Amino acid sequence: MCSSDLSDAAGPLAVVDRPEGLEDRPQGDHEVSVGERVPRRRRRERDRLRSTTDRAVATAWGYAVARDGSPIFYESWGERSALTPVLFCDGIGCDGYVWRYLRGDLGSRFALHHHYRGHGRTAAPRDPTRVGVADLADDAASVLDDALVEQAVLIGHSMGVQVALETYRRHASRVAALVLVCGAPSHPLKTFRG
Repeated sequence: MCSSDLSDAAGPLAVVDRPEGLEDRPQGDHEVSVGERVPRRRRRERDRLRSTTDRAVATAWGYAVARDGSPIFYESWGERSALTPVLFCDGIGCDGYVWRYLRGDLGSRFALHHHYRGHGRTAAPRDPTRVGVADLADDAASVLDDALVEQAVLIGHSMGVQVALETYRRHASRVAALVLVCGAPSHPLKTFRG
């Protein structure tokens, strides 16, 4: 699909062409299919994939510009409507694979997912000291700005919980709600008891 095919659907998002890669495989993202891991489950996996791709909507890719000038990769999908948009915040080292299971459940709700500095398709920041949670929270606000989203529901997983909470602390007017999944506030190693 070329960028001109999505220009109307993407709205203000700058769409970039990308080479075909692992993300384009039917099972999505970078994972090996369940059928390759568990041989007797191929039919169930194929049926699950067919049902989610029937509901799939076009994805657009672009870059927001952070406060320090660093480019922040993000993708969006769904339709802009009266429903509050969603912004997904990954755990450390993740590039969105955990969210792929929710895409179909969101229906046509407009959703955004960005890659943190130095993760996935976002390059390391221009200033290598700018990789703290506060920087990632400001990046989330930059993505909302670039996508022309006033408020979003932030869904954070693992370290994404800290990013979502910090985004709320620094940019409260931009956060409509928080969904915090399997993460810890503050410093995880200080809150761990075991």
